Amino acid sequence: NEKSDSYNILNISFKYIYKNLEISIWSKNFTNTKYPIRAYTFVLDPTYTIKTYKSFGEPRTIGITLNFKI
Repeated sequence: NEKSDSYNILNISFKYIYKNLEISIWSKNFTNTKYPIRAYTFVLDPTYTIKTYKSFGEPRTIGITLNFKI
């Protein structure tokens, strides 16, 4: 059994509201941290070498959200 290292993810959001319009600029994983979300250890090749295969979390995502209230 292996335990993964701890990590921090920074999500940010800036919101501006003017009358009926709301504009949000946001980012998830702002620092673009590479972090494993799951891993498997097993033998996949004929050399019988034990390897760990990891899946990683989402990279940095940036977006804009517009909301208009009628």
